[in-house]
Amino acid sequence: MSIAASRIRQRRRDQERIFQENQSFIDEHDNTQRRHEWEHRSSLQTEQREVETITERLLQQEEEELLRRKQELQTIYNDEMSQWKETLRSSLEVSQEQRMEQIRSRAYELKCSREAER
Repeated sequence: MSIAASRIRQRRRDQERIFQENQSFIDEHDNTQRRHEWEHRSSLQTEQREVETITERLLQQEEEELLRRKQELQTIYNDEMSQWKETLRSSLEVSQEQRMEQIRSRAYELKCSREAER
């Protein structure tokens, strides 16, 4: 075998080694890229879950606050309605003396208005 043939074989081996190294680098790079993309997607999903959890918690707090305020308003409304009904009931419950006084007062007003017409 000649020196030229041995150099050709050595060059071919060197080229195959370089090709294998390049292929190995490309494969490793692809794996690294896929791992990076997976980590990025996982990170985004985790962040999205955290945002959703916080949003749900805040919405729940707002709902609870709204319910509490509705209950307070209902209590205030019921109290005011009770007071109004009591006031109405007390104004309708006129004693016999008050009723007589109202009739006398009305009679006096009518008498004055008749005299004024003459």
